[in-house]
Amino acid sequence: MAGQALFFYALVTTSAITVHSAAVISPSIKQAEEHVRELSHLLDNIKNTIQPRHCSDLLNAGQTTSGVYTIFHKSAGSLGQRVYCDMTTDGGGWTIIQRRGQFGNSVYHFYRNWTEYANGFGDPSEEHWIGNNALHALTSDDAEMSLRILLKNSTADSASVEYESVSVANEDNLYKLQVESSLVQKVGMQWYMPMAKTSPRMTATTIPALQTVRSC
Repeated sequence: MAGQALFFYALVTTSAITVHSAAVISPSIKQAEEHVRELSHLLDNIKNTIQPRHCSDLLNAGQTTSGVYTIFHKSAGSLGQRVYCDMTTDGGGWTIIQRRGQFGNSVYHFYRNWTEYANGFGDPSEEHWIGNNALHALTSDDAEMSLRILLKNSTADSASVEYESVSVANEDNLYKLQVESSLVQKVGMQWYMPMAKTSPRMTATTIPALQTVRSC
């Protein structure tokens, strides 16, 4: 009988300890999970400062001067990719994905094959195309990207449009462009031209153009 009473007492005591421990440990687990999330966010910020994914990361790290920088998106490789960052227009942080103008290049400078449009070409400080692989990497990251297109003529008249939630598919899906909606339209002149450049096989336009993306 004494053994049975002792067994019953031990069982009740164990149950009581278990309930008490759960009450104490549960808040600690939640606090630990919150600390892990905070540390993960801090680590991401440090990584983005050391190896910025796009010009918005550079702007957030304190870079406020427009110019050529190196970014490290997912398809850039260990050496990164040189791009031009616009740090002044509409708050800055714009990654230039295409620039066309009068830089002394041939009129056929943008007549390229599929591989060249996939990998990118040109000088980021002058006429260039960032590359469809880079566009896919930039727009498939966690950060939502917006697109800004600016057109100018020889007399500095301009027209621009901005879009939100822009994404470019991978090569297997033919770099399909998806644009959610138009945010802002600014028109300073009339154009008669096909709005293209969503396919690398399209004929290039001769109108000076600037296309940029920025993290929302």
